[in-house]
Amino acid sequence: MQQVFRVGVLVSALLIGMAGCTATKDWFRNKADWVRNKWGGHGAANATAQNSANTVHVIFASDRWDLDRVAQADLVRLTRKLRENPSLRLRLEGYTDSAGSPDYNLQLSHKRVDAVRRFLVEKGVEPTRIRSVSVGELRDHAKPAEQARNRRVTVKLVSASD
Repeated sequence: MQQVFRVGVLVSALLIGMAGCTATKDWFRNKADWVRNKWGGHGAANATAQNSANTVHVIFASDRWDLDRVAQADLVRLTRKLRENPSLRLRLEGYTDSAGSPDYNLQLSHKRVDAVRRFLVEKGVEPTRIRSVSVGELRDHAKPAEQARNRRVTVKLVSASD
């Protein structure tokens, strides 16, 4: 059933895309992304998890701060939203798992936030529209799934008044 639904959404998106209906094409593209994220597929468990239209979690490998292609693609989508909405700003929050000392983890979360910030600025986002904080480690009780989830930078779109 899930396969049929997934294929149906993707075929519909292709047909509408060929017809050139931009608003509907975007709606189907978002639904196709949602299906891939929910049930697997390209990029589903890779670098980012999108909790809402305004939040992206850039996931990092242990002791790393480089962005992979999936994370870069998600960040490019955010830059498009920022270009379309000049009143929006970004808030970056960097985290690590509990492996390593608290001082090291704070430095690592700063490197992760800085990597995301640099990428966004290179893509045309004005530095004044980005606020960031390096939090450091989150308690994860050494469960591998929790550790992986904590190695992230949360990128939130916020209004200028927030």
